[in-house]
Amino acid sequence: MKFRPGHARRRSLIGLDFGAGGVRTAQLSRSGEQWTVTALGRHEGRDVSDEPIRKDTLPSKPPPPPVPLRLRGDEIRSCLEQGEFRNTDAATALSSPDVEFFALELPDAVLQTGNPDAANVVHYEIERISTTAAKGPVQTSFWRLPRTQVSAPNAIGVAAPADRVEEIIHLSEKHGLWCANVDTSATALSRLGGLLARWEENQVWGMLDLGARQARLILMILDVPVLVRTVGAGGQAWSERIASSLRIGRKAAEVLKREHGIDRTQLGSVLLGILRGDLNELAAEVKRSYEYVLSCYPSRQAADLILTGGGAAMPKLTDFLAELLGIAVRRAGTLLDESSCRLSFGMEVALRDQALETGAVAIGLAIEE
Repeated sequence: MKFRPGHARRRSLIGLDFGAGGVRTAQLSRSGEQWTVTALGRHEGRDVSDEPIRKDTLPSKPPPPPVPLRLRGDEIRSCLEQGEFRNTDAATALSSPDVEFFALELPDAVLQTGNPDAANVVHYEIERISTTAAKGPVQTSFWRLPRTQVSAPNAIGVAAPADRVEEIIHLSEKHGLWCANVDTSATALSRLGGLLARWEENQVWGMLDLGARQARLILMILDVPVLVRTVGAGGQAWSERIASSLRIGRKAAEVLKREHGIDRTQLGSVLLGILRGDLNELAAEVKRSYEYVLSCYPSRQAADLILTGGGAAMPKLTDFLAELLGIAVRRAGTLLDESSCRLSFGMEVALRDQALETGAVAIGLAIEE
């Protein structure tokens, strides 16, 4: 969904991510294959209540809804004041439920390189099947999937409400940024993952973004997303469950989750008991997704799952998921010092690993193809 052609620049676009947990901004520079984070901004969302929650009120009252886009101007300004951001060209993103992804099986002739009718064919097909399109005009895009010898989708289509796209462009420009590109969080994360390691053609690797409100999975072959879906609730739901079970406030539950997680301490064991059902369900959805993609590409094998988002920092979560999935599961930040990683920080950042994981979408938006 590009709205302005890219052009050569010493600094990247400013990645602007409107997440449920707050706004994030990032800017990078590039030298050959190496990308360097040169500026980061972060504005946390509003605090949640810390009043105790009675266990017998499950399901308890959900967290407050995210701040409407039109009210997030102060958050944008706060982020841009935190780093040495250059130029005003920006890229921002939509994520579910504002964007839908569709696995499409299209005639080969439609997907031939240079076919001028391809975008229109995909648009009409998405309008036919999309629940979003039934509510009003949509903007659409698509990309081709790797070839396979079995019957399987050969493209992924994307749809977003046209008024939502216009809203996010208007908000950016109202606060001094030229919105050069409206992307999706999923494709931004896939670009980030492509810099963190060098992937082989016979591998299916994944990014699991554990955000505040949902867990998003993107499975990839080389640099092509072949599956994008929501696989569970996010970190707020986990904190809510801990708070309800222990009859404590959400803030206290968040502290326990971040400091102890599901480690081998007595408290960690208690938290694992509380969250086991949610985590088992998450792992089952991820495993089912890998199995589906591998059935579409039987010559490939399952490779690493990389965690981003605030939930990625929960202690021992990677070990728990790795045991259930039978593959390597790593936090994104642990890849920064690997020799194959092509991303670095050119600035002093406290808790560099966590800064990468919480700012993953914004950093991915700043990576230009």
